[in-house]
Amino acid sequence: MCLYGHTICCQPPETISIHRFPHLLIDVRTPDRPYIVLNHEFYRRQPAYATLSHRWDDHSMPKLLRSNRRSYRRHIDRALLPAVIWDAIDICHNLNIGYLWIDAVCFVQDDKADCAREIENMGDIYRYAFCNFSAVAARQAYRDECYGLLESWQLQLMDQDLMKRGWVLQERLLRSRIVHFGYHLSWECSEVLANELFPHGVPTSNHWDPFTLRWGIQDRIHLYWFDLVERYTACKLTFEQDKLPAISELARKFGEVLEDVYLAGLWRSNLPQGLMWRPITSPARHRPSSYRGMKVP
Repeated sequence: MCLYGHTICCQPPETISIHRFPHLLIDVRTPDRPYIVLNHEFYRRQPAYATLSHRWDDHSMPKLLRSNRRSYRRHIDRALLPAVIWDAIDICHNLNIGYLWIDAVCFVQDDKADCAREIENMGDIYRYAFCNFSAVAARQAYRDECYGLLESWQLQLMDQDLMKRGWVLQERLLRSRIVHFGYHLSWECSEVLANELFPHGVPTSNHWDPFTLRWGIQDRIHLYWFDLVERYTACKLTFEQDKLPAISELARKFGEVLEDVYLAGLWRSNLPQGLMWRPITSPARHRPSSYRGMKVP
């Protein structure tokens, strides 16, 4: 339905520059023997690939390093992979998607130049992926209750630890389509928000997607941006230096639409409003001024 029935989603894929295509992918066409491939080996075909949004776990997550990249190009031992990656590989195989991109395994973690290049390209990696798998339930206990109301379903999804990870906000908004694997199987694309309770679409008018920016008026787009920044600042980052890169691609997309200059979280045309602030909480009772010269007429 998404590929053939949605006006935005079924647009023919654009040809992607080799510099914007992932430098590395995991070849999962043989699920029991995944291995790393370089983009010059597959770029001309521009194959469909999936991405995985997950929580980092330094103890169980394998990482591509300078010391193991040669062996990973031959074979990645599935015994080293946590269940979340096993599942992603199996889902790719079942959906006939031959390649998978995972941040921990698709750029060299102890090579600063490689990390910088891939971080700069992160937005395009998620934007041009065929689908993003969001492992919202990984390392989370399943809950008993069903979601009778849309609001509770949305809150349940956003309450997952994965959704509080800084990079995931950008990953979620820049994707073409995303499947959330949580208590319920949930789906998002540029036109529909759905889950197992509402397979034909959740009844809401609040589904926001970055592709709708082209139809927004400038003031509304600024409000969208402020809302995103507020949500983003509540997220957590494993590395503090990722604070600006983790939202940079969203900023670039907003800048294209606004035709404005981005200033580390603010916009030049909207600078006075962007610099305004208010406390999150306020005192229950108003405290009058203690100025001694105040008189009652």
